[in-house]
Amino acid sequence: MSSNDEGHSDGRGAGNSAGNGTAVSFVSSSNELTDPAELLRARQNLAAARASSAVTSIIEYRSSGQCLVVAAGPDDTSLEQALDCARQLEDLKITLLCPLASGATDGAAGKQATESGIKVFYRYLQSIKGYLGNFDVLVKANASDESPEHLGVQALTDHGLFDLILDLRPAGQVAVTPDSSSATKQVTDAALSPFGFFRVGEAADLQAALETLPQLVGEFEKPKYFQYDESICAHSRSQIAGCSNCLDVCATSAITAAGDSVSVDPFLCQGCGHCSTVCPSGAMTYAYPSAAEAISKTRELMDARSERPSVLLLHSIDESLDESLQEADESADQQLASIDPAPAVLVEFEQSLPANVLAVAVEEPAAYGMDYWAAIIAAGIKQIVVLLQPVGADPSSNDGVAGLRGGAGDAALAGQAQLLGRMLAGLGLPADMVRVVESRGASDFDSSLNAAALPQWPAANFATHNDKRQTLRAAMDHLDGHLQRQQDVVSLPDSSPFGALTINRDACTLCMACVTTCPAGALLDGHSLPQLKFVEANCVQCGLCRSACPEDALDLQPQYRFDSLAARKQEILNEEQPFHCVRCHKAFATQKLIENMTGKLAGHWMFENESAIRRLKMCEDCRVKDMFEESSEGIQVHKTEGDKPV
Repeated sequence: MSSNDEGHSDGRGAGNSAGNGTAVSFVSSSNELTDPAELLRARQNLAAARASSAVTSIIEYRSSGQCLVVAAGPDDTSLEQALDCARQLEDLKITLLCPLASGATDGAAGKQATESGIKVFYRYLQSIKGYLGNFDVLVKANASDESPEHLGVQALTDHGLFDLILDLRPAGQVAVTPDSSSATKQVTDAALSPFGFFRVGEAADLQAALETLPQLVGEFEKPKYFQYDESICAHSRSQIAGCSNCLDVCATSAITAAGDSVSVDPFLCQGCGHCSTVCPSGAMTYAYPSAAEAISKTRELMDARSERPSVLLLHSIDESLDESLQEADESADQQLASIDPAPAVLVEFEQSLPANVLAVAVEEPAAYGMDYWAAIIAAGIKQIVVLLQPVGADPSSNDGVAGLRGGAGDAALAGQAQLLGRMLAGLGLPADMVRVVESRGASDFDSSLNAAALPQWPAANFATHNDKRQTLRAAMDHLDGHLQRQQDVVSLPDSSPFGALTINRDACTLCMACVTTCPAGALLDGHSLPQLKFVEANCVQCGLCRSACPEDALDLQPQYRFDSLAARKQEILNEEQPFHCVRCHKAFATQKLIENMTGKLAGHWMFENESAIRRLKMCEDCRVKDMFEESSEGIQVHKTEGDKPV
């Protein structure tokens, strides 16, 4: 994220030091370059790559310096610590909040002002929500109060909101009176805090926050990292729960459920890319750059090498190192030695790589998943290493690993690598062709990897069109066409994005509830015929069809079928003889559906006579006609005789 005010930059996380905040570079870190001048010229690719990246929306933040300092508690020691922080933030407009503990006596809430004019509030803290320039803090004077108040309004801040927050409470401490009225999560619920929010647990963290906060005044901007296509999202249909992959891995709580789809807050999103990697349908995609652009640029870097590489290393650059490289980009004549010490770290890193390794710097290594990996393997790479810790980061620090990277996101990324490995193993390739590693180590590159001993295939250069599933399918088709297939169908673990369906034909009534809920066009009806059709290549295994089936007739079968023609073929899962209306002879249902319906309604008081049962065997038009031919009043459900309508 960059600043338009005095050139300040807070990196990716104004409130976290994890990650870097620059555009994706796709810069080859070639160990063939040993001369500093050559290395400097290679760094110029950073600017060129940024300029050529596809344009995406810009998200703007505005901060006027209204800062809330949340004390560790209401005691004098906590207050003094908060006041000491306020004195060090004299350039900001400070408000102090001393959160009352559960069980505090009535009347403990209050307000006072220090000699320097700092407002100090004693309140029960209910929630903190928002981001840089837009933090809404809800408090209560008494824990039993039903309606919370906006602290920003009480403190007379601009627009009743705070721009920045310094939270001195111990890690793990939550609001005394949590807010359950809104689906929006609090900032403390997220593994990675939003821009402008600093929660400090150690002295070093506090000092870093005190140095950074004054810089976050002005206008800031960052790219919108994602694109979302609601029409193919498999999250939900008709209030039936389906896929929740993106919600499970989002470290910033930027993604929330929104009816049958999801909503992504671009102000909270910090571009980690896990959501796009785990999305089975391609509804969520990484936009900075797109997968198609990333594949194209990587192919260009592979072609530019004098000796075609066999190993690809995806890595990011530490924020401080990347800022130094940007300064070098601004002046082509600047000497590499003048941006010490960060470039020395990069030079050492580049020169430590084996000769067959192509290192590519990206914004977020985790943003590129199975479609990118498969396309690059189809282009000739024999092994991919995804390095999570940025080059130049302190190896003893968790920065760049915890929060933004880590937890559910890293586990999901490793799961994607294992999933692709199982698919590649079906073609006789090693199952560990994609490795996800946290930090650089001697074992990251398999010294036993002998590219010549592996099966060989010509480099693929197919167009991708930013279609995740089609890109992966095209890459696997290319490999399948040049390798020895070990099996026609590979079994995959549960929650895989590929697979088939099994059906209990005896239970299925062809009601088509599954067709109406399928978000991917994998299930189709037979138009004028009572048929249920299935296209395996389209199925994302979201489970919506299984949940929607009233007869529990469907089940998921995760697998990958290499034969694309067979996978794209419309398979008839079930079909029945049509049932024709007993009056006009129009086909309107199936034999089984009518049999089930008449059997379940037998004995019901509304169907005690033969004419009522016969109406069940009529189409919708004839049923109405028959009712009024029998009686001009039809069925009078409000006129009763005893306990039955007449």
